[in-house]
Amino acid sequence: MDSGDDLNLGEYYDNIDIFPQPNPENMPCESSGSGEPQPIAQNDNSQPNEVGTEPTDPNKEDVVRKRKRKSDVWDHYKVEEIDIGGGKKDERAVCIYCKTPLSCKSNNGTGHLKRHAKKCVEVHVSKSGPTQSQLSRKDNGSVTTFKYSHVRMREGLARFLASEELPFSFAESPRFERFQREYCQPEFKRVPRNTNKNDVLKVYREEKKKLTHVFSNLKSSIAITSDLWGGRNHLPFICVTAHYIDDNWLLHKRIIGFRLLEFPHSGRTIFNGMMDVFKEYNIVNKFFSVTFDNATNNSVAIDQLKRCLHPPYGGIFFHMRCACHIINLMVQDGLKLIGTHIGCVRDAIGYVCSSDSRIQEFNQLCKSQGLKPKKFKKDMPIRWNSTYHMLNSCRGYTNALSVFYNDKFNDNLLTEDMWNLCFKFVDFLKVFYDATCNCSGVYYPTFPIALNDLYAISLTFEKYRFESGLFEKICEVMEGKYKKYWEEVPYTFCFGAIMDPRIKLTGLELILKEIEKNLSITMPLKITNIQKNVNDTYKLYEKKYAAASVQGSQAPHRPSSSGSNASSCQAVFGLLASKAKQKGVVSSCNEFFKYLDTDFTEFMTEEEKQKLDILGWWKAHSRNFPVLSIMARDVLTTPVSTVASESAFSAGGRVLDEKRTRLTPKNLEALMCVKDWDDADFRAQSFVDEDLACDEEENKSTPSISVD
Repeated sequence: MDSGDDLNLGEYYDNIDIFPQPNPENMPCESSGSGEPQPIAQNDNSQPNEVGTEPTDPNKEDVVRKRKRKSDVWDHYKVEEIDIGGGKKDERAVCIYCKTPLSCKSNNGTGHLKRHAKKCVEVHVSKSGPTQSQLSRKDNGSVTTFKYSHVRMREGLARFLASEELPFSFAESPRFERFQREYCQPEFKRVPRNTNKNDVLKVYREEKKKLTHVFSNLKSSIAITSDLWGGRNHLPFICVTAHYIDDNWLLHKRIIGFRLLEFPHSGRTIFNGMMDVFKEYNIVNKFFSVTFDNATNNSVAIDQLKRCLHPPYGGIFFHMRCACHIINLMVQDGLKLIGTHIGCVRDAIGYVCSSDSRIQEFNQLCKSQGLKPKKFKKDMPIRWNSTYHMLNSCRGYTNALSVFYNDKFNDNLLTEDMWNLCFKFVDFLKVFYDATCNCSGVYYPTFPIALNDLYAISLTFEKYRFESGLFEKICEVMEGKYKKYWEEVPYTFCFGAIMDPRIKLTGLELILKEIEKNLSITMPLKITNIQKNVNDTYKLYEKKYAAASVQGSQAPHRPSSSGSNASSCQAVFGLLASKAKQKGVVSSCNEFFKYLDTDFTEFMTEEEKQKLDILGWWKAHSRNFPVLSIMARDVLTTPVSTVASESAFSAGGRVLDEKRTRLTPKNLEALMCVKDWDDADFRAQSFVDEDLACDEEENKSTPSISVD
């Protein structure tokens, strides 16, 4: 193969027919002595066998075979003999567009041919190509002309393969080629997997440059989430995700790093890996906060980041512990106490699903009891939400499961009391599941919601604390974990609540008092200290942005979801509605106090309160609060969980499956980033509980099994 073949610059060649080899019947003839024309002998010494090879000696038995030219560049040239002067001729690659002869010796490579062909294709083919323009309709209904381009097709194919998690070899399938040629585009050409790989890398580099430019022009700060993951190739990866709010007050999420973590996996290594990513995107001085889980190495990395970067505003926003990770620790402690009862349900479902015959027998039992056949999804003990869904899926099927399982073992293993206890525990866990979903949002601020969920959890503890038996111990253990991490509510949660026009400082004080009451504790965090910290932070913003006049964007605002779960919102807003109306704190001497003194909910209905788009509200009021809105945008950017990074690991597990474990870290990062950025164009990065989604899909598609 020529030295330049692996560059895959065939992407510049569009709609070009491949020129066939010369037909021997049409080859020039020479005259014999009798005057009859005779074909030129193929092994004539005057004809070279191949570019750069010596003439074949007819007396030799071994004949040098011609090597097939494999590069796509030869589609744009025709090899001809050209008179080079002095009565000598030599083979040249003649451009089929401009007829320019170029050297075609094998030791010269094909780089010069590709560079020349690129220019000729742009000049000749793009302006007067053979493809006829077609009419196409855009999404907005407008009609435009469309012209097939092999270059654009390859770019779109690379994006499609990455976003749909398909292998590079997908497009070189002959069936895919037939589908494209016969049903879509007759001029489609098969794209090899190495070409697809290089195209994905090219798209990744181009999109990375665009994202770097977006960050450089961004007026707001950037929040970072990060987490570690081990793939099927037994190598550790670190995922770094950036969150930011644009000028139109839309919250965005982008994966900016998904790369191999070097050994040893210490806090210093994590720090170095993250700093490399920050420097590549030139955001070292732009990011506002970092959200990590509670691993010790992450805490070490945070300390080094603080020493290196000197975070702004005293660093009170810099480190955020993942709320979902803390909820997981609480629930896992509770599951240990009720594990025996849940284990019986797990064993029963595992027994039913262990063979096809048992599934059919159980379905027959369900039909006999007037129930629809159902597939039960087995749980994973390390993922408590799967256990929650497993227990919830058993509602309505307890009698069938008990009869089937107990009869097989001639024992009363599943009892009514055990089922009642399990379902009671499911009801108890609902507030934790809702809080996890609320805090996992991507397109809405999660800071204001976090405090709502803390209040809802404390209310659940107060409700179940005095239940007799097992629940008293469960509440005691889980409350202990809650108090360990959240007895002193993080300042960031309080700032987020204050930036919610429905809550502000008065509502925050009320919520904190109710949490103290529900948990029978005295919080060290006082409302006066919170107000002072918020005011001091505002003054720093005022000093920095006093001359700034934030103008509202003229682009139409695309409203984002409020994101909060109805149960937690109703609990908080019901609490606020039952108390006295908000009162002014002090005179409106600056934007912050003017914001606190104004009651923005006076003319809101209950439905409007629950569905309020906080980012849209701040966009609409940014002219009235030019400095405070900048502060609000930075605070509301920070996520309270690392689920955004962890959701990438689910996709990473599908990309790096058992058939692609040899995928290089560079290619894996390109695939993961391109997929995430493409999902961002469709606003399709939201958290999805895969256990719930898979369970619903399986039961929706469950066929009726005939057992008659």
